[in-house]
Amino acid sequence: MGTVRNMWEKWNIVGGYDIRPACKIFRINMLPGDETKDMEALNDFLSSRTILSVQPQFVPSKVDHWLVFVIYYDVEHDRQNGGNPRKTEVIPDEEAEAPPRPDYDESLAEKLRVWRSKEAKSRGWPAYIILYNKTIEDIARKMPTSLENLLQVEGANKRTIEEFSSEILGIVREHIKEI
Repeated sequence: MGTVRNMWEKWNIVGGYDIRPACKIFRINMLPGDETKDMEALNDFLSSRTILSVQPQFVPSKVDHWLVFVIYYDVEHDRQNGGNPRKTEVIPDEEAEAPPRPDYDESLAEKLRVWRSKEAKSRGWPAYIILYNKTIEDIARKMPTSLENLLQVEGANKRTIEEFSSEILGIVREHIKEI
């Protein structure tokens, strides 16, 4: 219990609110039709929460499927639904307001989503394993044209960069030529 408790304490403060992470397990069936519906539900969930960890596990069985264990904070969702997490420190009003989200190029984001979907389908993977929605948005915001710049994108991990950087950078460069 001590290790689990220390892990929760480590993750305990988000934006000055004293809350504990939550977890959810998704099952992604690999049957045509089910997979799309399941992936949409997972992607909607991931894009509306502060994600701490995503651990996918492929389960071979009569109906092959992925189990996806997600640890997340749900601060915004709790606030919208009347929750009142306990504030742990006082933040002046001018700092408490979130800065406005910088605009990003929606058409580039859509091109990246289409590419991600095709790539994931060809490999039999859930789309988020290739790129998270927030990573796509940050790429569409920053429009990196070099490997160094791509490494600065939110959520871009080393494995993703090693495997998919040429495709991602190619999409971005082609998009920049079009605009």
